[in-house]
Amino acid sequence: MTFIGPPHFGQRQRSDESLHRDVGDEPFVADEIVVVVPSKHEWVGQQVEVQQLCKAPLILREKGSGTRRVVEAALRAAGIQMKHTRVIMELDSTEAIKSAVEAGLGVGFVSRRAIQKEVKLDTLREAHTYQIWHSTNFRDYLPHGPEPRGAAGVFLRFLREKRDRRKGPTTTTKKEE
Repeated sequence: MTFIGPPHFGQRQRSDESLHRDVGDEPFVADEIVVVVPSKHEWVGQQVEVQQLCKAPLILREKGSGTRRVVEAALRAAGIQMKHTRVIMELDSTEAIKSAVEAGLGVGFVSRRAIQKEVKLDTLREAHTYQIWHSTNFRDYLPHGPEPRGAAGVFLRFLREKRDRRKGPTTTTKKEE
């Protein structure tokens, strides 16, 4: 989770873990985790079967990351056990995964939004897969109570304006106590 200012405000993907009762959340942006390959990879322009992922060298986020949990859950739902995959690397950032994939070291899983620049530069492509991916929502997390002030408040207003320009206004969702 990235925090702005004091450790009371941040963004993350929603996961199964419960929030502290004093923390609320609101939607920010929807995204998808996608399979990424180098732009000249054999999978570009093809539908990739789930079983092909088992044979490919996989580059994943570190254990415990939200992206890793989403990927593992999606693979399990498609009938793939992680012990039957070829995980060759576990990295702690999206940028590191993109660099490793660009270098041809394997196939990665990252946010679709995170590869926009690389797709324009033709260094990475999305590999289209059957059956396994679903949208994920990034959410803003902040304490119940008054709006944050200072830099955190300015940043929160900025995020809300960006979100509202994309989709129209949304309401705050508070975690039930």
